[in-house]
Amino acid sequence: MKLWPFGLYLILVIALTAAMLAVSYILGQRHSERATGDPYEGGIVSEGSAHVRFALKFYLVAMFFVIFDVEADRTTSIMMSRAIVQACELTGDMLERLAVLMDGLQVFPDRMRENLDLSGGLIMAEALMLELGRQIGRQRAHDAVYEAAQGSVTQSRPFREMLALDPHVSAGLTPSQMEALLDPARYTGLCRELAERGAALGREIAATIARRPAARAT
Repeated sequence: MKLWPFGLYLILVIALTAAMLAVSYILGQRHSERATGDPYEGGIVSEGSAHVRFALKFYLVAMFFVIFDVEADRTTSIMMSRAIVQACELTGDMLERLAVLMDGLQVFPDRMRENLDLSGGLIMAEALMLELGRQIGRQRAHDAVYEAAQGSVTQSRPFREMLALDPHVSAGLTPSQMEALLDPARYTGLCRELAERGAALGREIAATIARRPAARAT
């Protein structure tokens, strides 16, 4: 058995390590200043001595933490496996209850719109404030919308009427722009597309699940 390759490899490693240390010692910069030897950590200059004696209770607590932290890996895996099973069971139960709840559900768009219009556009205050902020500035828009909202509640007047009385709002938005911003139907964004896409995906999944018992029976 030839050992000379191993010996050559060991010599090369030692030589390379010594060369690196020598080059670092020769070419390395050396600065000796007043703050060079001071302990420095986290950008905060330390005060007092770093050698502090701790009570025996501190080391006992640290040892218990290490022991239970190591043993917690197995416990965590068991807990997670049980939690996943229970989560799946609860999710199935929720879906069943949701199916019962949604069965026979009727939607009345006219009544929904009437409920949205009860505040006189107050629920659309955020959308109007964002657009108004682009015209007259964020802070001034915030103050104007806030005052109009407070006046709408305290005086029992529609929000759009209180906005029309503010000269800052009238200067930044035309009446048609204000009506468009206070329309909830124009503030849904992609909600309709996302809801339709989710409903279509749900129907596909439900159809796939419904076909499985038939396929098993055959």
